[in-house]
Amino acid sequence: MTPIGNPDLTVSFAGIELKNPIIAASGTFGYGIEFEDIVHLDRLGGFDEGFTSYQGHRDFSLDVAAAGGSLYFEPESVVVLQGPPPLAWSDLPLYLLRWSDAWLQPSIRHFAKKWRLSEDDHMLQGGVRFRNAERRKFFRPLQSLAQRVLGWRGRSIADRLIDAFFEGILEPTIVAQLERARLRTSGALGRPSATVLSQAETDA
Repeated sequence: MTPIGNPDLTVSFAGIELKNPIIAASGTFGYGIEFEDIVHLDRLGGFDEGFTSYQGHRDFSLDVAAAGGSLYFEPESVVVLQGPPPLAWSDLPLYLLRWSDAWLQPSIRHFAKKWRLSEDDHMLQGGVRFRNAERRKFFRPLQSLAQRVLGWRGRSIADRLIDAFFEGILEPTIVAQLERARLRTSGALGRPSATVLSQAETDA
């Protein structure tokens, strides 16, 4: 018999028994140690690897709420997002993956399926717009030149060319190779989130 005040929250997921349904999401929970002073990691049910680059923070909040936890909003809080330093060539493979469809689209599908949303949901598709803005930063010199010569119309043309370059050339070639290599190296295809990750490889 389960003692009062200590309910059994055990759940089964992909054949694995978890002690509770609170699952931290990859991409937003760091390596776990960053949160150990805030969240007792041994009280979590698991770690959802289905979020490669997007929606992990929302998923974690919804998991907490679904498990009966509380979420708090502090209206006077101030959040500062510090931009990354100039991109080093050694960072390029991760940069290409981080802002690729190979990572973004599986995260969108996973969130939509888990929380019963349409993949076309405006909030979910906001990730595409944010992703496009982030990966265009690598081509800032081109954007600046186009804007100086043709004004904002030139900037818009440059942005469309950058997006087409990523989607038509980089995604199906270099990014696809990087993602396949990552999946092989990590052994991800053998883990519970294999359906999500194998789909990412297929998309790549």
